[in-house]
Amino acid sequence: MRIPSAPHVIALWEAALQARRGEAGLALLRCADGRADDELVSLPIGRRDRLLYELRARLLGPALHLRAACPRCGELVEAELDALPESPPAPDLHTLRVGDRVLHFRLPAAADVAAASDSPDPQRTLLDRCLDPPADLDDTLADAVLTAMAEQDPDADLRLGLRCPACAHEWAATLDIESFFRAELGAWARRFALEVDALARTYHWAEADILAMSPARRQLYLDRVTG
Repeated sequence: MRIPSAPHVIALWEAALQARRGEAGLALLRCADGRADDELVSLPIGRRDRLLYELRARLLGPALHLRAACPRCGELVEAELDALPESPPAPDLHTLRVGDRVLHFRLPAAADVAAASDSPDPQRTLLDRCLDPPADLDDTLADAVLTAMAEQDPDADLRLGLRCPACAHEWAATLDIESFFRAELGAWARRFALEVDALARTYHWAEADILAMSPARRQLYLDRVTG
């Protein structure tokens, strides 16, 4: 198991914790890589999620250990994802032909999703922002564009095929990398907090000094405290 840098984990955890709803992923990328806000909010959702996966891989390792309850019998199913499937580069603008209509759209970015979620008509708002130029669409055309958006950005809806060992039920589970990574960071931050508490109580060292130790050195002292 890879043991990440304690200061880095805590900085990322705090960034995600302080982020507004739906913006934790952007906050993590901003904190880790120093990317500009205007660049981040314009990233297609799938591209953002792939960057989050790559950030997590650098910090914690590439393997994702997943658990899900079987929707049929409730059995806990475990799975491991070693790498995301390759995704070809996407053009800035996509073209969709439906009958005699030719529509151009870009893939939704975080800013588009945020605006749509705050709108009384999320679908209309999303289409208005992503169609180039904006166009009045009937329900059939609107559904066709939304479907094409999903098909052209598969990383935005990653699904893993799972099979229950108890009842043999098979289903596709959605991987929300933002929530998954945020939960992992929280678990590591709590672990480091317990280590700081144990060593500070015993040796009266400052938090910054404890967290600055290498994992091996910090564990050496923890073994003396807890052994």
